[in-house]
Amino acid sequence: MKKLVVLVGIAAVAYGGWTLQHRTHDSKRNIALNRFWVDHMPANERDPFNVFVAHTPEGMGGFAEETQWHGQIERFRFDMEGNVMHAVFPWPARTRTSR
Repeated sequence: MKKLVVLVGIAAVAYGGWTLQHRTHDSKRNIALNRFWVDHMPANERDPFNVFVAHTPEGMGGFAEETQWHGQIERFRFDMEGNVMHAVFPWPARTRTSR
């Protein structure tokens, strides 16, 4: 019985360490994903600013150039391979790879 308890304890510590290491690695790798990025806060209502968003569960994102009153967005689909994002822009039918 003691051997089983020790074995379960070792397995739990190993799993916890692996999970913590894996989570830390993912957070560093995916800093651009699942966030709303704005290049600067607009100085006035006509000051244009750029927006970037990439959402992982759906694999969709977008670039936008906006003011307080007007905006234009270009959406894309993407896949991740390690630290590389492969984006497909269906409207103009082009592909882009980014690191």
